[in-house]
Amino acid sequence: MLVLASPSEGPSEQDVKAVRAFLENGGRILATGSAAASAFLPGVPLPGSKGGSAADPRLTRARRQDRALPGAMSDAVESIEMAASISPLPVDSPFVVVYGSEQAPAVLRASAGGGVAIWWASSAPLANGAIGRPAHAELLVNAVGPPGARTILWDEFYHGHTRSLWSYLSDTPFVAAITQALG
Repeated sequence: MLVLASPSEGPSEQDVKAVRAFLENGGRILATGSAAASAFLPGVPLPGSKGGSAADPRLTRARRQDRALPGAMSDAVESIEMAASISPLPVDSPFVVVYGSEQAPAVLRASAGGGVAIWWASSAPLANGAIGRPAHAELLVNAVGPPGARTILWDEFYHGHTRSLWSYLSDTPFVAAITQALG
């Protein structure tokens, strides 16, 4: 299983082909949020513009999302807390809504060749601050599948860790701490 938690940049054409081959050969992918995630998984909602009429301010905040489809992905999880997409599910999408609605999907699933593609509108349930909320860990366990059934790979490349050490440190309080220590 490959987990792409809110990729910060779009994939290369070669990576898109590799992801599709991975799915066709029985792989499982969980991608969350962002326009970059839609490049990995065609058919998920594209992010709407902030000023667009499709943007409903009620949907951009985390809120209760009820189960729309019973099955292994939603087993024992009646609802989750997640922001929904501000764009509807495309009519020609191979995905089905697991949580949310077609107009405001939160969790989607599609069979792809021999594999499974899963999309979450937000990566918040994976984050340290939210994984402990009711049903978030269960949602992740359901997405991953039975214990020992697969190897799980967490992407860091598309998550933004492709930069130099200096560019990484400049986004942290490190520079301010050094400046304060020298001053």
